Amino acid sequence: MSLRVLLLAAMAPALMAQASAQPDFQAQVEAQIQLLRADLARESRQTVAANLPLSAEESRAFWPIYEKYALAQSQLMDRRFEQLRRYAGKYDDMDNATALALEREAFAIQKENLNLVHKYFAKFSGAIGPVKAGRWAQLENTIRSVRELQAMAGIPLLKVE
Repeated sequence: MSLRVLLLAAMAPALMAQASAQPDFQAQVEAQIQLLRADLARESRQTVAANLPLSAEESRAFWPIYEKYALAQSQLMDRRFEQLRRYAGKYDDMDNATALALEREAFAIQKENLNLVHKYFAKFSGAIGPVKAGRWAQLENTIRSVRELQAMAGIPLLKVE
């Protein structure tokens, strides 16, 4: 399956999510988080391995760096999941200050994600060359987009009156 098809398949639930909360919204968010957390690292590594051809020498250079990247990425995803938990907890009584704080944090996490990819692009460029590092960055951006869409699937938009 191509990455574009995977991205479109992941988008469908998010695009069709209802704009109102389910009665057990917090439980729904927690279940979504646990499901995603279990598969993210394994699936990301498999996707990169399947789509980034590396020689034996390049593999020896690439994968130890990738493991460090994956750990940092996992920590950012944990922050994003925690932010989604707070969103779920305040969904029914969201006030302006909380909405502002949650969005600022979401923007900060997005910025840190971009900075992390930029930092590791430089490391990968030194280890496997800029062309293959560029391919990794493309893969990572697609994987990150799919992760975010999966995390947001079924999570309703903020209520406005």
